[in-house]
Amino acid sequence: ETALPASKAFIHANRQMHASMSVAVSCEHTIDFVRAMIPHHKGAILMCDVLLDAESWMPHEGHAEEHAGEDEHAHEHRRAQSMAGPDSYLQELCTNITRLQRAEVVFLERWLVT
Repeated sequence: ETALPASKAFIHANRQMHASMSVAVSCEHTIDFVRAMIPHHKGAILMCDVLLDAESWMPHEGHAEEHAGEDEHAHEHRRAQSMAGPDSYLQELCTNITRLQRAEVVFLERWLVT
């Protein structure tokens, strides 16, 4: 369902990351690598932010017509699933990704200026 806020946010994050990774190649492979890795890591952080943002998992109220005719139990089950967000494994994974990738971005940015 690409109309959900989480889907839209993932699409935006993915496009932003890939656009930023499109660096002008300098023929200095180490510099090119670092300049492309910084937005790659920032993209991972942004995707985790989307995953962990509970509001982004909330379905829009305007989608009721898509589920017309379903019984109350099915409606509540679908709503609970869509609002559940990530499980504890993914929450822990994103916590680690965010912490490590932020540190790596700082490291890479410092490396570029030295």
